Amino acid sequence: MKNVKVIMVFVIIGFSIIGCKKDKNIVEEQVSIAELQGTWLASRFTEKSYDAQNNALVSESGDTYPVNERSVVYDGSEIRFYRNGALRNTYTFVIVEDEIRMKQESEDYILKIRLYADSLHSHTEEYDYQENGIAMKRVREIFYEKK
Repeated sequence: MKNVKVIMVFVIIGFSIIGCKKDKNIVEEQVSIAELQGTWLASRFTEKSYDAQNNALVSESGDTYPVNERSVVYDGSEIRFYRNGALRNTYTFVIVEDEIRMKQESEDYILKIRLYADSLHSHTEEYDYQENGIAMKRVREIFYEKK
């Protein structure tokens, strides 16, 4: 009986350690403003369309961007978007959980943000639309590589 209790203690400790590691990984995956600082070049995108009613994938496509066509610069709490070297938009931003929340005067934009590695992250935007009377959802993810 004593051996069973000892084994149970080790099992409980093992699950506790695994649980702590899992929580630690979640925290490490969150994006911080400091990690984003600098210039990032858009390298590729994916676009998926779903039937919104049953969340079924209807189509999927993607492509690469020409070098230096699109870029984003994170400078403190400011983010600047460029197209072919010309400034397109400037926003202030904060990161809340998995979202980048951008503000420009009275306009607010929210994108999902995901850090894949020190040199790769993405912005994801979702759109709802109608196609032939069917409610659809489009998910577009743009991948950026650190310059």
